[in-house]
Amino acid sequence: MSNADAVKVFKLFDKLKRNRSAQLKPDEILYNCLIDMCVRFGDLNQAMSVFSDMQKQDCRPSAITFGIIIKAYGRSNQLNKAFSTFLKMRESNLSANAVTYGCILDACVKSNRVDMAEKVFQCMISDRVPLNTVIYTTMIKGYSRAFKL
Repeated sequence: MSNADAVKVFKLFDKLKRNRSAQLKPDEILYNCLIDMCVRFGDLNQAMSVFSDMQKQDCRPSAITFGIIIKAYGRSNQLNKAFSTFLKMRESNLSANAVTYGCILDACVKSNRVDMAEKVFQCMISDRVPLNTVIYTTMIKGYSRAFKL
């Protein structure tokens, strides 16, 4: 997909939203796809705009939505925003799964904050989230960066 394709997608999306008589209404899955597309193109501002629009349209974000936003902040080295998004998700009574935890762990590692990654890892254990290869690999990457192995 190119930038031109992304522009076409947003034009169709705007047309869909403006057509009040349409039987199709944007749902969480569509919003998640749009947010993820923005993240993949590195357009965090547009991703946040779509996220804001999602909430204005009374479409409740899921843990998956929050995971995408956390991943976006992690990629742009905005660890504080990644954590605040993680906390908002928890305040919304949404449970973090291994993927969401993986996103916040990766954000910690990218920001060279293995100390915070360790705390997140301990939370995973406390929350009884299944640990997987990706989680362990992310932690190993964090330690190797921190200790220059």
